[in-house]
Amino acid sequence: MTSSGQIYFTEQQLADLRERAYAMLDERRIAHVQGCEQTALALSERWGGNPSAAAAAAVLHDITKKLSTNEQLQLLKKYDIVPDNDLLSAPKLLHAVTGALLAKELFGMPEEITEAIRWHTSGKPAMTLLEKIIYMADYIEPTRSFDGVEKLREEAFRDLDCALAVGLKMSLEEVRRNGSEPHHDTVDAFHYYMHYMREENNMLSPAEIAGIAAKALDDKKAMNIKVLKTEEQTVLADYFVICNGTSSAHIKALVGEVDKQLSEAGEPPVRREGLRSDIWVLMDFGSVIVHIFTEEARRFYNLERLWSDSEEVDPSALPRP
Repeated sequence: MTSSGQIYFTEQQLADLRERAYAMLDERRIAHVQGCEQTALALSERWGGNPSAAAAAAVLHDITKKLSTNEQLQLLKKYDIVPDNDLLSAPKLLHAVTGALLAKELFGMPEEITEAIRWHTSGKPAMTLLEKIIYMADYIEPTRSFDGVEKLREEAFRDLDCALAVGLKMSLEEVRRNGSEPHHDTVDAFHYYMHYMREENNMLSPAEIAGIAAKALDDKKAMNIKVLKTEEQTVLADYFVICNGTSSAHIKALVGEVDKQLSEAGEPPVRREGLRSDIWVLMDFGSVIVHIFTEEARRFYNLERLWSDSEEVDPSALPRP
């Protein structure tokens, strides 16, 4: 399993590992695990990782996924692990913890691999290369289908840390949409990688992004521009910039101008939703979200009321580079 201190598996050992691991899975999950291994190997090659470790971690990452919540908790009890309240409120995360435990006990996996399994659902700050690879491979493997996955796949091979920041944010948004509170490890990981991404790439501050967005909207005569400082209310964004257009053509022009000015400033949107609907376009710049509505949709969704405990900021007072 190790060669000169490095984890190494022969092809036969990996084949045996797959056979044993697949036997522990729901049959419908095998395609996901196969896709995860394929993606982990590709990411490992791209970023100079250990392909043997990546393959083994990917094959084993979901070995306890089909267990019920009660069975997961019984396993934790067996190993004298007391889950925190965040973990108890997010049972989908339990299999990462129990999977890591069984990967060590049943398969004799070293810590480098068990830790990658442990963090593949929640993430954490300062992940190792293998931990990052398994987190992303699980998230973007070929059977995954959700808005933004194609762009996220491209980003993972362009800048792995930036892809982590985007993927963690998307995960947090999904948890929120489902009416749940995110695990603190995911929140901490998101903030870590967003900060890292901005420091490493000399990116604009959230206030500067919001300022440019507000100016771009004003340049194209957006109606009733509001900037809300939301950093105390949500982990998803530091600022919301909200406005409405007068027509579908106007909304498209507003979207185009915000995209143009922020892209020229080195801050293209990480995600854009709703352009085809023409009633509410969301432009996500990581720490800033721009909402462009029709007048009717703005009244209906009333984000200003939903986020009424946020501080309203004068757009002209925001810094601009």
